[in-house]
Amino acid sequence: MAFFLDEAVEFAAKKHSGQFRIGGSEYITHPIAVANYLKEKGLPSSYQLAGLFHDLLEDTDATEDEIISHSNEEVYRSVVLLTKRKGYEIESYLGAIRDNPMALSVKIADRIHNLHSAKIAPLAFRMKYIAESLDHYKLLAIFSPFYQDFKAALDTLHQTITGAYYCYICKEWHDILSVKMHFIRDNFPLCGNAFDQYEISIRDYERYLNREE
Repeated sequence: MAFFLDEAVEFAAKKHSGQFRIGGSEYITHPIAVANYLKEKGLPSSYQLAGLFHDLLEDTDATEDEIISHSNEEVYRSVVLLTKRKGYEIESYLGAIRDNPMALSVKIADRIHNLHSAKIAPLAFRMKYIAESLDHYKLLAIFSPFYQDFKAALDTLHQTITGAYYCYICKEWHDILSVKMHFIRDNFPLCGNAFDQYEISIRDYERYLNREE
């Protein structure tokens, strides 16, 4: 089947009409950016269409028949997987996406663009988004072809937070001035309860805390 991307963009833009992103840009700029990212990475037009359509079921009145008529059933199935339903459970949601290469690629591309876009969001939103990305999306990204891009986008957003650092082991934000937060494993500062997960001895940890600066 031949895909007509110009017609698909027009369809998606019509469905997202009147919706806007943080910062005021038209919402359609986001799915277009996701589709373009997938194109730049050499993925086929079907993946690009899934990127373009990934929010249609969640955020618009687009129907199954409309999506299939502008793509195919494979793209539609990916869009279904990418759609968050009321009362969804994040681990089950991401687990299903991980098992579908198209949905996985779109989801990480979506997260990468959102991480870059979040730099202009309020501080509380940025902190929540970083935490969510580390707690749930970091592992998912490892299964994708775009893990390094994900890490770079996450690091860039993290640099906008001053005076605090998120520990993905204990799931809390900490004062970056705390001496505990300078203990490094896997390029992440860890808080005081992290030695269990990394088999760091209590003696070694205490020696670190009591070191001379």
